[in-house]
Amino acid sequence: MDKIENLLESTKSIVQDSAQQIINHSTTNDLKDYYFDDHLDKEVKALADSFLDEFLLSELQPFGIPILTEESGLRGGSKDSDYLFIVDPLDGTYNYIRNFGSSAISVALFKKNKPIFGVIFDLGKQLLYWGGSTYGAYCGETNIKVSNSEILSQSLVCSGFPVRYDMDMIYDDNFLKIIARFAKVRMIGSAAISIVNVAKGASDAYFEKNIMLWDIAAGIALLEGAGGKYSLTPKEDNYSYDVLATNKDLFEELKKII
Repeated sequence: MDKIENLLESTKSIVQDSAQQIINHSTTNDLKDYYFDDHLDKEVKALADSFLDEFLLSELQPFGIPILTEESGLRGGSKDSDYLFIVDPLDGTYNYIRNFGSSAISVALFKKNKPIFGVIFDLGKQLLYWGGSTYGAYCGETNIKVSNSEILSQSLVCSGFPVRYDMDMIYDDNFLKIIARFAKVRMIGSAAISIVNVAKGASDAYFEKNIMLWDIAAGIALLEGAGGKYSLTPKEDNYSYDVLATNKDLFEELKKII
């Protein structure tokens, strides 16, 4: 087993341990206290975000690899490292605090801006997803694959509106025209789980405007392992992108319109 495979196995264990920390608190709800951010009106932060951030940082920092997290920014490691952990301690925070839909813990390893592997724990269903282009993609030990849907009008798309998205741009971005091309549209409030659904073939595509890298980093790694494709278009804010994630059959057609 090489160094990266060891890192993958260690990361899977760390993510599972972090999930257990949250699960242990589920009966008391003491991590669900939250507030709205002063700088981003729609951004919600819960005690669970900082709790998980501290736990994941403490477990990942001994590897000596720089870590980019939503809560703490860029931390630790050598500035000359080709590798970077990208961490979203809790994706879908508002879902988590309201007991509404999907939320996840998400950790990715990148090398020179390319995903190597991703690990995602679905807190609602208590399932571990992991994978990358070299490893395939799995739910636990079960291999998962993207769908084989080839026709947009018979396909399902996931999307959403991140807190940095300017809702006045909804018409200029042709958002409504894009989703009208699909048979069904779903917004579940977690970018990580949205891409998991594409990776396992439950949906056929996911796109979102002005989403942060930590929201999608582990998901796009998993997607590649499941046989899918993605594109990232940088935006003005640091680490912000327009993202498209699909099966291979729909990718080229969607790339032209998104």
